[in-house]
Amino acid sequence: MPGKSTEPEPPEEPTSTEVDADEDEGEDEDEGDLSFGLDIADDLLAAALDSVDRHLGGGKKEIDVELPEDGAPEAKDRSAETKKLQRSLRKARRAARIQKLKEESTRLRQDKEKLTQQVTKEKKARLKAGAAVPRLQESLRRAQQGEADAHAARDAAESLLDKHRDAVAEQRSEIGELRGRLKEEAGDHHARGVESALDALLPVGDTLAMALAHADSNPEGLLEGVRMTLGQWEQALAHLGTTPVDATPGTAFDPQVHEAIARILEGDHEPGTIVELFQDGYLLEGRLLRAARVSVAGAPTPDQALPEEE
Repeated sequence: MPGKSTEPEPPEEPTSTEVDADEDEGEDEDEGDLSFGLDIADDLLAAALDSVDRHLGGGKKEIDVELPEDGAPEAKDRSAETKKLQRSLRKARRAARIQKLKEESTRLRQDKEKLTQQVTKEKKARLKAGAAVPRLQESLRRAQQGEADAHAARDAAESLLDKHRDAVAEQRSEIGELRGRLKEEAGDHHARGVESALDALLPVGDTLAMALAHADSNPEGLLEGVRMTLGQWEQALAHLGTTPVDATPGTAFDPQVHEAIARILEGDHEPGTIVELFQDGYLLEGRLLRAARVSVAGAPTPDQALPEEE
């Protein structure tokens, strides 16, 4: 109508249904962003998305945009910017979800690898332990057998030691008895030897006593008695196992049984022979009891060093 101002009608504000529809269209357009090559189960993906929503504040949020008043020239542009901003927010939210899912997937993959390695190690350990069990059982059996053998050897050694102790005690007892018998027999032998020696020497004393008793009345009888006494003496020595050393003048000097007390440089005696006997020597059962003391003619050999006779 003339004279009546006609104002342009303000653009209608998008309802929540239209915003959701646009958001769904944007989600449909960006579905390709979710295909990042992860093989994730549907239930795991849903749980991950719910976790991201809770982390970001939970679900979709309505964006409170202050629209200009009706009839403002910028209203349509602001509406387009609002939709663009909402799509950007949805993309950012979706990108955050995708990044979170990637991180979660990486962590799960690492955990899976760790678990797989741990399971592999445990399997190897079980196999190794299973292979070591027979060896350990064999070692244990040998150790038990060795311990049993050691106990048996110890018992045998203790039994043998007891037997040796008994044998040693018995031998000591026998040795003690033998010592007693030997001591007694030695005493008997000594007494018998003394008795035999006295029995052989007493007649010599008797003969000397008889010669002295008749010395005044019969001097010739005294000489005969001395001769008889010397004969009895020689018999007594022979009875006791004693024999005289041969030291007859003219025999060769033997340093084993002769003792030279003088050297004779004059005369017709052969050098190295006995000239005169000063004291008889005796052998007792083949052993030298006393060397015969003699004088030797001529220059002695180096092993017959003799003093010169004055």
